[in-house]
Amino acid sequence: MKYLFFDIECSDGKHICSFGYVLTDDNFKIIEKEDILINPEAIFHTGAWSKSKREKNVRDRGIDLAYPKEKFLASPKFPHYYERIKGLLTARGVMVIGFSCDNDARFIMRATEKYKLPYVNYTICDIQRAYREYKEVCDQPALEKVLEDLGVSVADHVAHRSDEDAEVTMLVAKAMCKRLDIDLKELIEKYPACQGEVEGSAINFKHVKGSVCEGGRYRGSNSLRKYYKTFVAHARNTKPKAGAKLPLKGQRLCLSTVYEDKHFCEMMVIVERIGELGGKYVTRASEATIYGEYTIGDKTCRRRKVIEDRLAKGKNLTKKSFKDFISLLGWNQATLDQKAQEYKQSIMNKAIE
Repeated sequence: MKYLFFDIECSDGKHICSFGYVLTDDNFKIIEKEDILINPEAIFHTGAWSKSKREKNVRDRGIDLAYPKEKFLASPKFPHYYERIKGLLTARGVMVIGFSCDNDARFIMRATEKYKLPYVNYTICDIQRAYREYKEVCDQPALEKVLEDLGVSVADHVAHRSDEDAEVTMLVAKAMCKRLDIDLKELIEKYPACQGEVEGSAINFKHVKGSVCEGGRYRGSNSLRKYYKTFVAHARNTKPKAGAKLPLKGQRLCLSTVYEDKHFCEMMVIVERIGELGGKYVTRASEATIYGEYTIGDKTCRRRKVIEDRLAKGKNLTKKSFKDFISLLGWNQATLDQKAQEYKQSIMNKAIE
């Protein structure tokens, strides 16, 4: 199996001006690397379209492409490279990988539509989605944050040069494989939600029940998002109480997202109680020492795969039933219901005030 890591730059956020790639073997050895420059036949504008926004916010002033505008304009247009790019993306025995590559796939679609060329159908793997599954992150993390977390240095790479950015994507995949002690094929199989198909004008990623990439709570209303962010901040800011004899001292606990997503008031008081007993509530299963399982219907916890992997590897993790988890707090269901109701009432009272 060979792997084609690719990246695309646009002159204006829509029209392709470069297609860069690195082709590697299973061991990340680079076989081929190239940056294909394309005349986008479009304006060059890489910042915010609003002048006021550009002046107020340095992040909206745009990026600097790796080559002068004149070099792109002197290059052949997309139809000249169509067959070659299609061949790279559809080659037998090659897995195509990008970072947040649904955007890149749409750029190619737009180019084929502009020049009335047939759509390119191919299979893709989005390494950003694999990272989100690994870290249990519902939001889409920026490449810079991913690189920092994985300890990947890109000081020698030229930013916004497509072949260089494609190589950076390869380095992200390589770092994930090293951290998880698996090869690239196993990484893709481990996180199937990162696999997708580009067919015609559609991009369809594999549906995996319980996947953070499915959107989870973030597909709910704005009020639900607000509640969740409030809960996460509460969990982060609630510190364990000091005391050598506290029953949960040194423990890091988390519950199934099946429960966590739908019980805001209960979760707020659970977090506080865990802190009172010397423990800490965490929202990443990879950090937990105690996990509370909760099932209802066919709902699947987004932490399930991480929990199962850690248990299989003999990690320091204990799985408890929901009832036993609550018992660790010195409570039963009736106590939890009462505490949650009291918390809810306190919120209502503050709203009235």
